[in-house]
Amino acid sequence: MFDLPRIKAEIDAAPIEPPYPVDLAIAVIADLFRDAGLAPPADDAWAPLLGRGTKPENRPGQIAALARLVAISALRPSTVAALAAAPPADPIALLGGFFEAIFPVTGELIVENPFRREEIVRRWIEAVGGAVAGESAESARRRLEQLDYRRTLAAYEKAEKSRLVEAQKRAEALRKAAAEAAEAAKGWRE
Repeated sequence: MFDLPRIKAEIDAAPIEPPYPVDLAIAVIADLFRDAGLAPPADDAWAPLLGRGTKPENRPGQIAALARLVAISALRPSTVAALAAAPPADPIALLGGFFEAIFPVTGELIVENPFRREEIVRRWIEAVGGAVAGESAESARRRLEQLDYRRTLAAYEKAEKSRLVEAQKRAEALRKAAAEAAEAAKGWRE
């Protein structure tokens, strides 16, 4: 079980630091597997993970952010317990699925935004097969849906399109009103 309030409090209380270098971040994540008694992803398995997927240029920042969250909070021992209880068949596939699930969240956004941090922590819990203490699977799923950055962006884009359509309608109405006023004024001048 993952004690989410404790994890969030520890993360929020941690001092702001520069991002971990990718090699250090990889080592921190590999240590999770070692601590669970599992073979970590091989060194050469990380290169494809860093270079493929949606927006692979975001991957180093995502890896660094995950490593930092794990290193500074109770997310680490809970992750180790979850990995030991249900070892993944392919650690790189687990990591790849996690990074695809958090797209388009960047490492910088994770550091700056508490909602994105919660989303990432919840996605990680989901990826390792864990559960949030005190939450049913359904309430955890609903909270993750509320936090989903992709949905937030889609809603923003939809609202922005609606705003543009309304602005165009107002501009057209103003143009028509101005043309009608000009036409009406023309009659007075003649």
